[in-house]
Amino acid sequence: MNKKKLNLFFINFWEKSYDFSQFSFIEKLLFFILVFIENIYKIIFYLVLIYKKNFLKPKQYPFKVISVGNISVGGTGKSVFVQFLVKNFSSFKCAIVMRGYKSKAEGDGKNYLIDLSTNKDILDQVGDEAVMLLNNLQCSIAVGSNRAKSCDLLDNSYYIVFLDDAYQNFLIKKDFEILLLDATRPFENGHCLPAGKLREKDISRADIIILTHADKLSADGLILLKNKLSINFDNENIFFGKHEFSGLYLWDKNFTSVEFLQNKKILAFAGIGSFDSFKNSLKDIGLKNLHFIEFQDHCNYTQQDFDNILNYYNSKNIDVLITTQKDWVKISEFFNNNIFIYVLRIEFNFLDHTDEKKFLTKLKNKLL
Repeated sequence: MNKKKLNLFFINFWEKSYDFSQFSFIEKLLFFILVFIENIYKIIFYLVLIYKKNFLKPKQYPFKVISVGNISVGGTGKSVFVQFLVKNFSSFKCAIVMRGYKSKAEGDGKNYLIDLSTNKDILDQVGDEAVMLLNNLQCSIAVGSNRAKSCDLLDNSYYIVFLDDAYQNFLIKKDFEILLLDATRPFENGHCLPAGKLREKDISRADIIILTHADKLSADGLILLKNKLSINFDNENIFFGKHEFSGLYLWDKNFTSVEFLQNKKILAFAGIGSFDSFKNSLKDIGLKNLHFIEFQDHCNYTQQDFDNILNYYNSKNIDVLITTQKDWVKISEFFNNNIFIYVLRIEFNFLDHTDEKKFLTKLKNKLL
């Protein structure tokens, strides 16, 4: 079984584990084995955590460091939330530090600092998320598996640096820790790797918890969730947010009204951690004649992948294609203007304007 098939197997297996009664005898046996391995993982994880917290001295930088992270593998919308933060602190010189998951930069051990003047050869090294954020925000972005070395690339002219996916990072002194949890599944199936998607269960290190996709829950559901989290966390530091549609753009350039696409036959494809959210976003804006192809998260598209999309496009008489901004960064080179492909843009907002004001006030008081 290759890596791609193995990843898909675990994704499907974890999904199925929400209802244990669905498991066959063999699947139950496999799950018990994974739980045994999970217990070993948790022991090792917490021993490493104790070592890092007590014996590693985090490096301090001249700029303010804001960490955005989660406790699970897969998407909770960190990149979109980081965009929200940078836009709200645009009056300060900001930079983003990120790992560049599944990028060439992650594999080669190098660290790159990119901005609008960076040439394409370097941009090809840093991954889809970094290029997407650069295009949307026009701020400096440092990419590499070692975030401390990425921070070393930034001089003291920067006032705020946002660490993307850094809840488990102890090598950098942080001024503020923001933890994102998916409101629909804050603790997934309750298990850590490999029996579930959780890296850990400790939420106590966070200064703020943002519950993303909170618009998918009822008002009563939100109250119950907040009360449950408040047993181990300050109620005043829990906020509800949502990822909402902000536009469809032809070839990621020209804004297009949703009404123009409502009667079109659409093929939507993506390789992201929350494919269901992508599907639901398209349905929520009123698109109906939808077909979907799901790729592995952070898929590095090949000519074969493009050919598969094109074959489906032609065989099913598809009118238009839709993908995400992260996918467009990697798939755009395969397309020409003869195929109409639209890019879905998403933005983060708080459910309540009062919550947004309260959150930003807390953060600004810490930074200023």
